[in-house]
Amino acid sequence: MGQSYRSVRRFFLLALVAAWCGVVIGCAARPVVDYVELAGPGVTLRPAEAVASKELLPLAAGAGEVRRVEGNGGAVAVRYTIKEVGDHQFEHRYEGLRASYLQINGSGDVVIRREEEFGEDAAVTYDPPLVMLPGELAPGSPVERSAEVLVSSLRDGSAREQGTCEYSVELLGIQDVVTEAGAFEAYVVKIRRHFDLRMADIEVTTFTAYAPGRGWVAEKIKQINKPLGLFGITKYESLRLVR
Repeated sequence: MGQSYRSVRRFFLLALVAAWCGVVIGCAARPVVDYVELAGPGVTLRPAEAVASKELLPLAAGAGEVRRVEGNGGAVAVRYTIKEVGDHQFEHRYEGLRASYLQINGSGDVVIRREEEFGEDAAVTYDPPLVMLPGELAPGSPVERSAEVLVSSLRDGSAREQGTCEYSVELLGIQDVVTEAGAFEAYVVKIRRHFDLRMADIEVTTFTAYAPGRGWVAEKIKQINKPLGLFGITKYESLRLVR
């Protein structure tokens, strides 16, 4: 299954919308407990050899289900679909939530061109596209890049926010991961992003587990939002593959 985006998920888009509106609400959510721990305390990572992105994320049309948790809430079942929309281009859609537009470029990188959040009437585009998985990943050799970011309305295309994203992608090692879909020897990839926007600074750290030949099987995300330079608001999200 070719699944993920690593990228920036729903809570990131919510933060952008909140920053655009100048709204700061709530307090820091506690880490979720109903998730697969990745590269955390007590987790042993085995050394990994260099690996190609096409082995970790074999993008192809398909459908399935994940369990999603935000904050300290309970797990919710979410259906997803992946369909090919162009030459080496794919739409990854979570039912009722969001869609991501992925592409395999000439270097073999899996990149994110655009993300859409239906409930927030928001779309995020990256220029150049954000690298989710380099063509080849080697331990100890993180990939560092930057991109321009534009947040716009899905309804009318009007601009909401803009800025830059500095990010890195790093292969950490191999971890035994168990979800409802089975047991996997998964490669754990860490992506750290810093968004410098007009009305907010956002730090997003994502740990994603990929099973070679299968694709994404689990993910945990931590995000710190600092709208207008105020105190940070920390949010957590996790996803795991069911089928």
